[in-house]
Amino acid sequence: MIKPIDINTFGGLSVAHNVAMRSLSDSEIEAIKQKDPSLLERVSKVMSRINFTDELRYSVNIDLTDAMECNHRNALETYLLCTCFDTLSGKDDYVELQSWLKAHKSTILGISDRAAILQSEKNNGTIVSAESFSSIIAEVLKIYNQQYGVNQNINLLVTSLPSDIKTQFVNEFTVNKKTWEIPWQDKTVDQKLKVIFIEYLFNFRRNLYTHESRSFPSFGGICLMRENLSKGIIELPKQSTYQFPDYDVTCHHGDESLFIREFLFACLAHKLGVLSPEWRNLYKHAERQKRMLYALLYEIKHNIQVMQAYFQILLEPLIVYSKDGQSSYKLETKVAQLLTTSNSDILLPIDKYFLESYFEAASQFNSEIDVLHKTSVKKPFDETSQIANALINSKVRLHGQELGKRCIKLLNDYPEWVYSKTYQPTWSFSL
Repeated sequence: MIKPIDINTFGGLSVAHNVAMRSLSDSEIEAIKQKDPSLLERVSKVMSRINFTDELRYSVNIDLTDAMECNHRNALETYLLCTCFDTLSGKDDYVELQSWLKAHKSTILGISDRAAILQSEKNNGTIVSAESFSSIIAEVLKIYNQQYGVNQNINLLVTSLPSDIKTQFVNEFTVNKKTWEIPWQDKTVDQKLKVIFIEYLFNFRRNLYTHESRSFPSFGGICLMRENLSKGIIELPKQSTYQFPDYDVTCHHGDESLFIREFLFACLAHKLGVLSPEWRNLYKHAERQKRMLYALLYEIKHNIQVMQAYFQILLEPLIVYSKDGQSSYKLETKVAQLLTTSNSDILLPIDKYFLESYFEAASQFNSEIDVLHKTSVKKPFDETSQIANALINSKVRLHGQELGKRCIKLLNDYPEWVYSKTYQPTWSFSL
């Protein structure tokens, strides 16, 4: 009889399967089962929040033409990912500062050291003044931060990764500040990680957004990603540089939030003991596969909107990218066509029949629309009956629905189908 596992262990195993980017060995699975339940609970909470940021990036509606909305969405994504470090690096016996200052139990971390400072000042006959109070409180806060300080805990988290992968990550950023005594190029790997995550991302970007709702230009970001994927571009943006207050930052990675997400995945894999030497290559390959899948989904959604526009039942704005100076109201087929070619380096576990059928149906619809527009003096969206016939003849709606369902199934099963040689999708609908 198989012994049931508790919810924390189940959650930890689920996260491990997601972040390892490969199949887990029996020994790794057993080792995870033996880990502290509080750690497994934390990794599950972190994974849940990361999944939510994925929804913000790829799925939640956003007006790509509204620069302010895009800027705030990017800032929110960065903020939420930064809070994951709080959760992952937190202590189970955490005590907030106000409670810690009032506490008397010697079992609470730092209380005995705090008492020793106060007793020493009393023995020395220190008279309480503005100067002495500031000195004492500074020492007391130092003790608290050594035990419970967020910066200290995050620093331990980000510097605990293996040396080789830390070196790879620090090469993704260059951060300079005029007031530094040690320039960026002379800092150690751990010092650079501390600058990236604590000084820049946490204390600068996250805290200013948290306390002042201030946002700054983002490297890459949600809107740029969606625009690129809508055009069939799955590669990350090229490196760019911004001058912020106090900092000059170059993001060689291309997308700041995706960099944070990748680092969090590495931390989760490390905490769970499934971080392999080839992990980063596996992660990048898997994420390219996922972006291609989203590009295909966006293409299908765009084509649905085009068809809705023809029938004047469009429910949300339709963004049509200009081609040769002319707006195109045809169905897009670039991504579907690419996935049917043998020289594509992206392979999705979707039978070519569905891709080819959809591509051929969309092409047939476009051809009929071309003929219709050339022979009609009416406006493009006025030939309702003829367009309806074109839809029926091409069967593009039917093939689009079938292909879209397969895309959704793969998203639900990600990343298993990327690395599993035995993955067989089980469709919950009839063909």
